[in-house]
Amino acid sequence: MPSATMLTALDSYRLLPAIVFLPTRRRCDQAASEAALIRRDPNDQRREARRDFMRAFVEQHPEVRSHRHWDTIVRGGVASHHAGHIPAWKLVIEKLMSEGLLDAIFATATVAAGVDFPARTVVLTGADARTGSGWRQLTASELQQMTGRAGRRGRDKVGFIVAAPGLHQDPQRIAERPTGSARESISRDLHDSIEST
Repeated sequence: MPSATMLTALDSYRLLPAIVFLPTRRRCDQAASEAALIRRDPNDQRREARRDFMRAFVEQHPEVRSHRHWDTIVRGGVASHHAGHIPAWKLVIEKLMSEGLLDAIFATATVAAGVDFPARTVVLTGADARTGSGWRQLTASELQQMTGRAGRRGRDKVGFIVAAPGLHQDPQRIAERPTGSARESISRDLHDSIEST
């Protein structure tokens, strides 16, 4: 599904901001660029707030001004985040998301382990990850890390997980992947969430 179409659908159900997990860095960059090109943020104030935030950030980190995705963030309110970006660029993405100035980030599974992105929804596009020697299935622990990002602390009573597999992905694989203690933990977390609402 094209990234702009996905974000429009999520927005129509009030499921933004979102983290969209994609299998490769290249697909993350492409998805963010395509979404920004097609889907311009209609909120002029948020767009100006992003521009001002980026300009202020450049004063301390001038290396980000020449980044090729600068306009993607300002115009579209979306970004890609992965290990291929320079540290200062990843930091500005993290700060923009924390400030509520981005509607979505497109990220690889590695973002799940160490960054706090406040997202209402997590979108899983597959159950595989790319490695230096090909593809492998995501582990139950990785899926738990990814899905655990859904729901903004103090703002959302519940987070949402959307499975949006590509043409050659089997959504059943995503649903069946958690096993053993991870499945029990996810089940327990869901039960606790339901009881607290």
